[in-house]
Amino acid sequence: MSAIFSQHFVPSKGLQKELIKLMEVAGFSDHQSNNMTSSPAPNLSEADVLVLKAILTAGLYDNVGRVIPKTQSPADPSDAPGTEHSCVVETVRGTACIHPASVTRNLSRPCLLLYQEKVKLSRVFLSNCSVVSPISIMLFGGDISVHHRQRLVGVDGRIYFRAPARVGVIFKELRSSVDTALERKLAEPQLSLEGDPTVRIILELIRTENVSGI
Repeated sequence: MSAIFSQHFVPSKGLQKELIKLMEVAGFSDHQSNNMTSSPAPNLSEADVLVLKAILTAGLYDNVGRVIPKTQSPADPSDAPGTEHSCVVETVRGTACIHPASVTRNLSRPCLLLYQEKVKLSRVFLSNCSVVSPISIMLFGGDISVHHRQRLVGVDGRIYFRAPARVGVIFKELRSSVDTALERKLAEPQLSLEGDPTVRIILELIRTENVSGI
């Protein structure tokens, strides 16, 4: 993450505390702000972690890829015999492997992965990875397309979820409501969105989704 800060000339010192404080003020955390900001490493609940993952998904959406499970990943012909390979991820810029040191390297099911860095070593590797939820992608990803006959919901034409058409329509409406709320906030910076119905619905969706991952 420090590389991203440097690229955009953003000082990283104290940014974690500031982010946590802003989350609490915006109603994204149930903890009191004085407790959240007094400790450099606060204990986040599972719901808080899900919200943080959603925020990272929104900010780093281009770094979301689709995991091809290890059992389905072809071995690299350049590898020495007996070399253990990690699962492959399809990204916007081509395929890459999860770094062997990552705890996500042995994912055994198709899922969506958010990565922080892509490095070229013996091959292209992804590091600092975390499994992210379909709900976060549909809320904060690219344009949503609804395929009624196929019963698919697409995001950006590259990520597809098998779901009834009404699910895609609901998420498109949610996004429209979010855009409206943000426009109001920009026009009136002092406006509090803590009690906004759309914000409450989105938080409930994020906090209660069952995502088994890392």
